[in-house]
Amino acid sequence: MDGRRWALWVTNCGGSLILSSNGNVGIGSIVPSYPLTIGNASVGGSDGKISFGKNNGGGGSRFFTVKYNANFDMCFSDYDNKDVFKVRCNAPADSLAVNSNGNVGIGNPNPSQK
Repeated sequence: MDGRRWALWVTNCGGSLILSSNGNVGIGSIVPSYPLTIGNASVGGSDGKISFGKNNGGGGSRFFTVKYNANFDMCFSDYDNKDVFKVRCNAPADSLAVNSNGNVGIGNPNPSQK
């Protein structure tokens, strides 16, 4: 501990877990800027990826992953790493909007239909 943060270093893993004095947590980032920072955009090959695993107890298992791809698109992937939903890196603002009453707009920030 250096007075400002706790650190857990895992050898031969190339990653770290940082608990900063301001409460931010970094996984793969030694200077977390947000309450939870995963990956490090300053390091080549760093991947901010979150995987959710599920095992049904009967031998079946799946993973769901939220990640960036090589084009910096935000992707939601199923167990076989197939992107099932993707938000393009340079997509215009309000490309997809859901307002407070549930109306959905594609390319329309004020949708009037469901």
